[in-house]
Amino acid sequence: MFNAIIVDDEQTIRDGLSGYISRTFSDISISGVFSDGKDAIEFLEKNHVNIVLTDIMMSVKSGIDVARYVYENSPDTKVVFLSAYQEFEYAKQAIKYGVKNYLSKPIKLSELNEVTNALLREFHIIQETRNNAQKDNEDLLTLISIVKRDFYSDILLGILHTPEELNIRANKIRLNKDFLIQTQCAIFSFSVFPGPECYYGSDELCNCVSNLLREINRLVTVVPVIQNNSSGFYVAEFSGFSSCEDLCCSLQNDLEAIVNNAKENLCINAEFKILFCGMDIFEMLNYHNPENNSFSTPDLVDDKIKSMISGILSRDYQSAKDILNDLRIYSHSIPINESRSLMAKLFSKISSVIFEDLPVSSVSFENASDTQELFEKGNEALSSIFEKASETKDIENPIIAKAKKYIYEHLSDDIGLDDIAGHVYLNPVYFSRFFKQHTGQTMTEYLTKARVNLACKMLSDHKYKIHEISYACGYRSSKYFAKIFKQYTGQTPSEFSKNK
Repeated sequence: MFNAIIVDDEQTIRDGLSGYISRTFSDISISGVFSDGKDAIEFLEKNHVNIVLTDIMMSVKSGIDVARYVYENSPDTKVVFLSAYQEFEYAKQAIKYGVKNYLSKPIKLSELNEVTNALLREFHIIQETRNNAQKDNEDLLTLISIVKRDFYSDILLGILHTPEELNIRANKIRLNKDFLIQTQCAIFSFSVFPGPECYYGSDELCNCVSNLLREINRLVTVVPVIQNNSSGFYVAEFSGFSSCEDLCCSLQNDLEAIVNNAKENLCINAEFKILFCGMDIFEMLNYHNPENNSFSTPDLVDDKIKSMISGILSRDYQSAKDILNDLRIYSHSIPINESRSLMAKLFSKISSVIFEDLPVSSVSFENASDTQELFEKGNEALSSIFEKASETKDIENPIIAKAKKYIYEHLSDDIGLDDIAGHVYLNPVYFSRFFKQHTGQTMTEYLTKARVNLACKMLSDHKYKIHEISYACGYRSSKYFAKIFKQYTGQTPSEFSKNK
């Protein structure tokens, strides 16, 4: 919806234009009508307007004054002059202040329609360009987050284990040398648990974690290397600390304050553990996982497997081969029997998630005598999978069907994006895009609608109390359930029940 104001000292013109535009253009709202440029400028000082239709000659402030104000303060606002005055001097001033549209009095409706439609087309193009730019920026930030997550994951797995390898990878993903040297870093775990009065569902809790962690001082960015529901293992990037001790102390104090704030103001219990602090990225190469923490190497290996499945779904053969090579490098640090188990698990997951447990390769890994033979067999199996995938026009339907089935089987549980993505063994970011691409709606929208539909059925039965329906639909807070229900239906649960 776009808004406009009309400025003219003749009431009949103000009323006529206001009524005609409101009736004729459904996407234009008249925000105000004014008899003088002075009043219009005062309005524009406090309100943003898309279109200004203004007379030129008025008693206190002229249309030229209005155009000048718009030019200096709101360059994306379009001004249309309405006047019987057609002297060249006014035209020159209009051009000076960016006015390109002029309607002569008496105004012809055909000309008014032509000018207004042209402006609307221009606004729609601008709006689409901005939306695309915003989406591109969001996609870029998401991509950067994924790239950095994989980068840190490979350091922690030992796939990148020398400064030379770190430099090569950083250069490949366009992280310059200054980034490696100047970025101070920390590794920590952070988990949240809803308290008895907590207002949030699982997805909202994940958003809460992201917002809470932004409160950390001198934080450049925080990358969730592993994130399951509302628990995560993070690498944080910092700047401005004079020593590793200062960084660790500051992070400790900030996380303690965040935990207290979450408990007192959001009814969320939280806990954290700082595992490592370093003054540059290279120091992470010497980090070894202490025992009994929330992070384990199998979590990162599972994430690699999810990325490989995503690569297969995207028909990105090179990406899948690269991940298989990463796992080959990692396998040098574990016994051969564990490497065989890893390979068997990898291709078993691919079979169950993508091909609904159908055999995808005749390759056996049991008799591989060493890592080289094992991964030669792995590449052979991967080639077989891509050959099978290329013969199948649509291999993604089983993923969507499995996700939907899981949703309907767990509507009463407090599930969210991470749970559903984990069930189909995909990275949550990739799965979210994948689901929307193939269903036309986000996974959260689909889940919420399914829950609201269930609530409507239960309310229509008149057998259940509101809190029972809330719980059955996966909402532990009746207040939050009522809020979501009204957003989707326009009624509170009680109002809906009364009308049934």
